[in-house]
Amino acid sequence: MTAAFDAILFDADGVLQRTDEKWFYAMTALTGTDDEEQVERFFGDIMNAELPSLAGQRPFEGPLGEVLTRWKVTTQAAEVLELWHHVDVDRGVVAAVRDLRAEGIRCALATNQHPERAAYMRENLGYDKVFDDLFYSCDLGVAKPDPAYFAEAVRRLGTQPGRTLLLDDNRGNVAGAREAGLMAELFATDGGRAELDRILGAYADPSS
Repeated sequence: MTAAFDAILFDADGVLQRTDEKWFYAMTALTGTDDEEQVERFFGDIMNAELPSLAGQRPFEGPLGEVLTRWKVTTQAAEVLELWHHVDVDRGVVAAVRDLRAEGIRCALATNQHPERAAYMRENLGYDKVFDDLFYSCDLGVAKPDPAYFAEAVRRLGTQPGRTLLLDDNRGNVAGAREAGLMAELFATDGGRAELDRILGAYADPSS
C-alpha cells in the first residue's frame, strides 16, 4: 500500500477503542454534584494522581483511594477502578490492523495505561493476537508524550524512527513522537476506520 513507513504505532483510547459513557457518568456520580466546575476539579485530581502510575512507578489503586478520601467518596478505590474497564473496541480499526500486518507492516499498540487497566486490557481485549507488540507506558517506565517513550517503543519494535508512524488523538503525544524523530498524525477522536483510511491514504504510493 505504501513505501512511506515500515511500522505504525496505534494509540488505544480514542483510536483503537473508546471508553463508553458509563465511565463518565459513573465517575461524575461519585462527586454527588452536577456542578461542572466541581466535576472538572474532581477529574483533574484523578488524572494528576494517575501520572506516576502511567510510568509504572506504583499501582493506581492507592493514589486513587487518596483522591476519593479527599472528596469524601465512600466507594472503595478497587470498585472505582472497575469503571476503567468499560471499553468498546473498534472492530473496524482492528480489522484494518490485521490487513496492514498481512501487507508486511509492523503494528504495535502504544498507550498510556496504569498497571491495573493494562492488566485488564491484556487479559480481556485480545490485543496480543492483533499486534506485533504492546507498549503499555507502565511497562516501559515512561509515558507519552515524553520522547523517551517513543524511542523505547521503536527500539523494541526494531524499526527506525523515521520509518515509524504514530496515530494518536492527543496533540501533545503527536508532538512528542515527532520530537523523537517519528512520523506522527493527529487522529480524530473515535474517528474509526474512515479516519484511519483518510490518514493512510495521504501516505499511499500512487505508483503502487
